Amino acid sequence: MHEHIAIDDVDPFLQDLSAIARFHEIFYLWRTSSSDDPNDAFVLELAVRSSSDFIVTFNRKHFTAAADFGITLVTPKEFLRTVGDLR
Repeated sequence: MHEHIAIDDVDPFLQDLSAIARFHEIFYLWRTSSSDDPNDAFVLELAVRSSSDFIVTFNRKHFTAAADFGITLVTPKEFLRTVGDLR
């Protein structure tokens, strides 16, 4: 059986997340070398710049360099389990 997040829980979660978020400028310095997909390179750069512990993604193959920076790749479900909002 698959666990799903109720659609009514998405907006409150995103509002709470944005309330604690911090602004970080990025400069696309690693645009061609940090990601297996150039369109995703900014995500890894931002994660490094903001000292993030996780990148939440379904596309792990696009972020093979994340481990080099101590960043853990997780699916949304894994992330919610990690922060305790999903069992």
